[in-house]
Amino acid sequence: MNIKKITFLAIFAAIFLFSLYRLNGGIVLGEPDEVTHWEVMENFKKGIFKPTSSGGPWYYELPGLPFLGYLFSFFVPGRYTPLRVASLLGYWALGLGFYLWGKWRFSQRFGIIAAVSWLISPLAIFYGRIGVLDSGSVSFSFLSLLALDYTLKNKKVSFGILSGVFLALALYIKYSVLVYVLAFCSYFAMDLFRRNLPGFFKKETFSLNAPLFASLFSTFILVFPIFGLLFWKDRYLFRLHFLTNMSFITDEIRKASSAFNIFSYKEDLIWWLSWPLVLFILGGLFLLFRKYRKSLFTPAKLLFWLTFFLVSFALIRQKPFYPRYVLMGLPFAILLSSLFLDRMYSLLLKKAKENIILPVFLFLGASYFCFFTLPAWKSSQNNLVEETVAYLKRENSDKALVASNYWPHYFLDGGNNWKVAWLSADIRDATVYLPDAKKSSLDLIFQEGGYVLLEEKYSSYKTMVVNDAKKVAWGQIRKQLLPIIIIESTSPNFPYIRAAGNRVNIYKISKS
Repeated sequence: MNIKKITFLAIFAAIFLFSLYRLNGGIVLGEPDEVTHWEVMENFKKGIFKPTSSGGPWYYELPGLPFLGYLFSFFVPGRYTPLRVASLLGYWALGLGFYLWGKWRFSQRFGIIAAVSWLISPLAIFYGRIGVLDSGSVSFSFLSLLALDYTLKNKKVSFGILSGVFLALALYIKYSVLVYVLAFCSYFAMDLFRRNLPGFFKKETFSLNAPLFASLFSTFILVFPIFGLLFWKDRYLFRLHFLTNMSFITDEIRKASSAFNIFSYKEDLIWWLSWPLVLFILGGLFLLFRKYRKSLFTPAKLLFWLTFFLVSFALIRQKPFYPRYVLMGLPFAILLSSLFLDRMYSLLLKKAKENIILPVFLFLGASYFCFFTLPAWKSSQNNLVEETVAYLKRENSDKALVASNYWPHYFLDGGNNWKVAWLSADIRDATVYLPDAKKSSLDLIFQEGGYVLLEEKYSSYKTMVVNDAKKVAWGQIRKQLLPIIIIESTSPNFPYIRAAGNRVNIYKISKS
């Protein structure tokens, strides 16, 4: 084994260990869904195989990620770690997929560049390390596309089935993957039309692309039974949750959002992707249209273009828009940037020896890692919630009400049994967590006593819809009281807030 192979193996091993290091950290404030997925996983561990969260059925997605977390929990210790390992599974799998597909389609060097680019991408490492749905759904759906590209070229039904399995895994995790199903079905319909139209009038034998059909059929037989079983168990709620998630039933947040919300984040897009990657993407686009323009829209590339345009359209239409949605388009960006970097490497080889060029590329990769990957990795560690809960466990022995300006169920994350509520002057906000409440949480806490938690940064993030009743209550507490303690964090806040650090101000209110 030569020194170059040893170097690349060492790089992949280091990234693998780095992605696992300190995976058992606290909850990230910008992704409250992780608590929900953990709760569904915990119910699986208790033998409740109907997806359940907050005491009620959870059908907003198929429960693939929580169930994978449940399986990992048998041999992976830690509270959230099994769920995060399940999320990392997709991150690692797509890295391997990029390498194998790139090696087959272009060269081994292209495969290595694509794999490393994905693995050290800030968004990929951040979402791979937390227990939300996007890393797994994006990774397995794109793996399905890569496998389908291979099977269409080599006419192998076995890889068509593998593509279908990957797509089914992605659908088990998140419904947004249906955009890939639409792309594959559209391609299948066009292929069927192209194959059979000329012979239709001559009454020739019907022709079918067997590998492509195998991919779609395997997805159907793997997903439909689970979908049908959950629908049969609870038709009303399953349909309600599914239609709400697919935006057929519009909630208040979506009503307040623009249909083209992504464009209000145009400045953040460069931050999320990193400016070097944006430059490489532009270079890849230039190269694509200059060098490969004659073969851009061949049948072999049509599947990629069709999927890319449908994914892009889905991204533009997302409302409200969250940073994790950019992950859907990231694999396409990785391919473009890898095309550019591979071309640059080839051109430099004509000017200098590889033993000079390779160390330069490794140095640039290490610099990118330090300036962009490392802050994203640090952002996936945050103990602000856990330290706040630890303080309340020591002080709130009477189990008094805890009212918060940020997702109150975060502060139930510790096995405690005190009551929580949104801090608000409106009784309707109180009933979200206290169904039997007769007064607003502001009135309750001044009457019965308790603790108020005012988080500083994420409670005012632009995707948070805050009504006037909440703002009034928060302002009243800040004006009338001083915090008894301030819990601080110094962690970065990628990909939400550029400034590092955060605080939770804790106020104690005595019973009147």
